Amino acid sequence: MKTGHSHGITEADSNDEVQVPNNLKKSRYVSNVIHIAPTIDCVIHSIHGLASVPAAYSAIKQELGLVDPVWSSHPAEWKRLCTLWLRVEGSLAKTGRPDLTNQEINNLAVPPDIVNWMLRKKLSQEHPQPDGGFDKVWTTFLSRLAISDREKTSDILQEMWCRPGHTGIVFLLLGMHWQAEYFGTGKDWHRNVKRVEHIFNIIISHPSLYVFNLLIRYVS
Repeated sequence: MKTGHSHGITEADSNDEVQVPNNLKKSRYVSNVIHIAPTIDCVIHSIHGLASVPAAYSAIKQELGLVDPVWSSHPAEWKRLCTLWLRVEGSLAKTGRPDLTNQEINNLAVPPDIVNWMLRKKLSQEHPQPDGGFDKVWTTFLSRLAISDREKTSDILQEMWCRPGHTGIVFLLLGMHWQAEYFGTGKDWHRNVKRVEHIFNIIISHPSLYVFNLLIRYVS
């Protein structure tokens, strides 16, 4: 498993002198920090990641690769894809579509590891590392989605997975993160990013979704 490197974390040894700017030395708070610094480990955490992530994903942001160290270790395309996902997720959230049931999840035509992840999330359980052949399965799955046909018929919203929440389009983000984290960001990964971007763009520009969001704005 690739863990990447930590970013923005500085540790001060208990025997090190804490350096404080002159203009802050008179602060009572800083004086207290200087007093206790020799007896504790002073660790400054700076966690970077995708901003404005819906509350429903707060507990699994790291699992989705949305915070450091993974966030900064993935290529720039990852950040653009995640930002686009936020827009699509927000639009679908306004449809009010609920999470899929266990039976509906089991009926999804998606890779087995994705199905198992969704089922485990409903039970608030951890999911193990994906199968060793996941990268090939994932690439094959995305290449067979026949997006061009859906683009013409505008029926992508009929897909069971085209919804917000843990049983919805987030699986596309999860699959891309898994492929990058466990199998590397090679040519297949970059091609798959474009495929997922295409899917997200089709969803967010769907006429029905546009009209629905327009009505929501009008009513509110």
